[in-house]
Amino acid sequence: MSKILLDILSNATSSVDTTRSSIFLPYSNIQSTNTYKNFVSNGNKGSIFENREYKIKIRNRLLGQSHRDILDVIFSEKLLKRTTNNEHYAEFSLYFILKKLGKSQGGKNRDFLKEKIQDLVDVVISLERFYGSSNSWSDIHILDKAQYSSKNNKFIIKFSSDYINSFKTDTLVNYDKYLPAILAIRNDTIKSFVRYVLANDFINFQLVYVLEQLGINTKAIGTRQLNKIKKTIKDFDLSVFGITITDSEQVSYNKQNDINFWTVDTELKKAGVSQQVVSASAQANNTLLKNSYDQASGITIY
Repeated sequence: MSKILLDILSNATSSVDTTRSSIFLPYSNIQSTNTYKNFVSNGNKGSIFENREYKIKIRNRLLGQSHRDILDVIFSEKLLKRTTNNEHYAEFSLYFILKKLGKSQGGKNRDFLKEKIQDLVDVVISLERFYGSSNSWSDIHILDKAQYSSKNNKFIIKFSSDYINSFKTDTLVNYDKYLPAILAIRNDTIKSFVRYVLANDFINFQLVYVLEQLGINTKAIGTRQLNKIKKTIKDFDLSVFGITITDSEQVSYNKQNDINFWTVDTELKKAGVSQQVVSASAQANNTLLKNSYDQASGITIY
């Protein structure tokens, strides 16, 4: 089953659950927000974000669009691998990820990337769906482990089995064609808005409603700040994504032909998972994963 699951995940950019919930917040500077201040004052023990589809509880770290960017690159570039022990991991250089993110190779950006990867290890997420599948997440990490080789400027990261298994009850989305344009967006509220819309087949909502789905408390931030956020989005050229916003602030979108959705559970059943055998490449990856960890030096993240 893991071989088929890996093949399915390798054709995805993201998933509906992780894109339409508030796991990845829509703020460029999370630490300057009241959300972050409340999170810290609560001892990082948990912040709850809720929209019409999901209720999310986040502990230890708050995640933003920069974390989503890294995961999107890993999946879209097909860096995900597996071992016969059903461990899913990725190995990559700092240079490669920073280049895909459109960032320079300076020390500040290298530190930035290391920090974001550590956040993906530390964060603990619980997710409750209000509709559809009753399966929910309970206290899962995205990454179990990450190690960095300062000699090779290379990371190896191991995904949590709970996180990988969560996709089995999720719907995957491939927006690879639009990922470069998304990564080029410098405002994280716009970036979050675009990702949310693209994770839908159809949208015809008021802009303020969409902002609330992103996790923005439109009633608490005040009229001036809300109008500023709306203007920032309306002034951005969204035509490349097929998104329009009318003068009355109605957001309209129909799924683009080059964006694809599929349900993992359905695809696994189609593939007949019980008949699959372990591939030689997966067996080789057992040794590769172990050797990579043994050779890594510098910082170790758990």
